[in-house]
Amino acid sequence: PSPEATPVAITAPERGGTRRLVRPGETLRNPNPAAFAVDYQITLSYLEPLVMPDAATMRPTPWLAHDWSWRDAGLTLQLTLRDDVTWHDGSPVTAGDAAFSYEVYQKDANSAVSGFFALAEAFEATTDKVLTVRFRDLDANWLLNAATLPVFSRAQLGGFWDDQSGDRALSGFDWQNNLPQGTGPWELTA
Repeated sequence: PSPEATPVAITAPERGGTRRLVRPGETLRNPNPAAFAVDYQITLSYLEPLVMPDAATMRPTPWLAHDWSWRDAGLTLQLTLRDDVTWHDGSPVTAGDAAFSYEVYQKDANSAVSGFFALAEAFEATTDKVLTVRFRDLDANWLLNAATLPVFSRAQLGGFWDDQSGDRALSGFDWQNNLPQGTGPWELTA
């Protein structure tokens, strides 16, 4: 083997530190999670879904939700969130955050995934950790489509969303002065 290809000792990863993401452009511009206007890998670096598809089998596996159950002949889905998940600011992730995220995905004027929510009728935080989704008809793909979309913070974005009338969108949020809060492995900083 050539010296360039000689393996070197690799140490175990260490927690902490800083990772700089270098990309073209001056700003993130529009990290609206519903609009998919930035590379999805950026979104997934700081936000996480309730359910993650298994890489080998594509079966839904627990992520922010640790379990779920279908009820009412498949017209109601209850997802229970983990207790140990917090936003980067230390506040807990709640079922209210998930309900808000799904409402935005369904109704945001710029949503690229609103079709995933066509059969969903309501998203309700029945407790801080239990999300109930009601459907008008059976949706066999919901867990692998909608439930795998990242959840975002109602505390950060809810006021902006609620203050709009007519066609609403998170795309007008001031992302430059209010960097997105997340739960994922990366935290956005100025």
